[in-house]
Amino acid sequence: MSSTTGQSTGGELDIFETPAWCVDALLQYVPFPRPRGERILDVGCGAGAILTRLHEKGIPLNHIAATDIRPQPHLQHPDLLTYWGDFLWFEGFGNGYISDAIANPPYGGRANTAMKFVQRMLFLVPTGGLVCVLLRQGWKAGGEVRHGRSTWLRAHMPYLIVGMDRRPSFDGKGTDSSEYEWLCWEKGNYPERSEYVLASCRETP
Repeated sequence: MSSTTGQSTGGELDIFETPAWCVDALLQYVPFPRPRGERILDVGCGAGAILTRLHEKGIPLNHIAATDIRPQPHLQHPDLLTYWGDFLWFEGFGNGYISDAIANPPYGGRANTAMKFVQRMLFLVPTGGLVCVLLRQGWKAGGEVRHGRSTWLRAHMPYLIVGMDRRPSFDGKGTDSSEYEWLCWEKGNYPERSEYVLASCRETP
């Protein structure tokens, strides 16, 4: 995840890498890769922690794509589709290339970047596509007055929320004292209530 505000420690574009065990927690309950899938898009991939873990769990690179606001030359591979630029202006790789999307997005503070990322991801995937986003638990409760977030969520309810029984560290220096969870949407299927599960999380060797 690249962050410009919200979780910044002072750098122009700080990187907060998703621990492998966070991805494993999601994969306990979300069926990636899916038989119908073309590619899973890792949005705001940073140095590639999420897509690397997906690949380690058996998803071939020709079923993964990645975007980030700045180029990541070490991720260049003939089988991996990449886009370097502002994701909010990303139009996709062509019809049918992206089936699902995953992200640990920048929060953006008052800019409401995380919600914009979620909405753009849902726009890009086809009906039935999955969008899985790692967010603070408190994210759902904020932003209503300024951004109408709660109202939007009631109309676009995640079908699944995957909680985690430990706090992640994104910089290797300790946690930020926040609880995190994966919010999982299936485009076109927005139930009245989300299913909640608590994943058992273990440090990845």
